[in-house]
Amino acid sequence: MGTNTKKRNEEKDKDIAWGRQSMFTKLIEVEKIHLNAADYEIRYYQNMNLNGTIRFTSEVEIGRNDKIILDDHSMAAIKHKVNLILPVSLWSREEQQILRK
Repeated sequence: MGTNTKKRNEEKDKDIAWGRQSMFTKLIEVEKIHLNAADYEIRYYQNMNLNGTIRFTSEVEIGRNDKIILDDHSMAAIKHKVNLILPVSLWSREEQQILRK
């Protein structure tokens, strides 16, 4: 084993020990929904850790520089979370804007 390979393995072991495992992320679905007179695009990603663990993430851009990111163990669970949390989050932001006026 060369010196560079040994050094890389030591760095990788250190990253894993500190909880910084590399992840492989893949866009698996894009869904468009219409809520409160606006269109939103939901992106679903599959994340795989180095140890083979698979997680799913959804990302919804609800405004300029404002996103909702959710994570769960299955696509069904993440879609359920999005259906529950997105409408409530949008309503909450609208209420905050009304109260600021």
